[in-house]
Amino acid sequence: MHGTALTPGAVLPDGVLAISGDKIAAVGPQGSGAITAAPVKVPGIIHTGFIDQHNHLYWYVLPRWLRPRKFANRYEWQDYAEYDRNLVSPHNAILDAAACKVEILAEIKAIAGGTTSSLGSLHPTDEHNDNKKCTAGLI
Repeated sequence: MHGTALTPGAVLPDGVLAISGDKIAAVGPQGSGAITAAPVKVPGIIHTGFIDQHNHLYWYVLPRWLRPRKFANRYEWQDYAEYDRNLVSPHNAILDAAACKVEILAEIKAIAGGTTSSLGSLHPTDEHNDNKKCTAGLI
């Protein structure tokens, strides 16, 4: 692909990205020699990783909740006592005890899944402990 490539170290306005199989094989400026095939020009930005634009990473440490029935909307299941008992209460207790460790574990799980950038980590002003220590993040 040829276009504006966003890499971890630079923005390449005339960048080229090569994919081999299911992996990024090379990224560089047009004419850098690393890419031999004729690239396809693409509009917009070429991101060299998975960008998770909305998440709540610190929920990753809890087991997946298997709902007992179908709910009409999210407000209905958020008011369900079993949801509160099995997820909300343990979530709050875990964050009160180890918010930074939970955040690090969640980010490692996201990285293992291919995420290179994410929104939805702890915020420095959250009520759980002193999050300023761990909000810089890994991703």
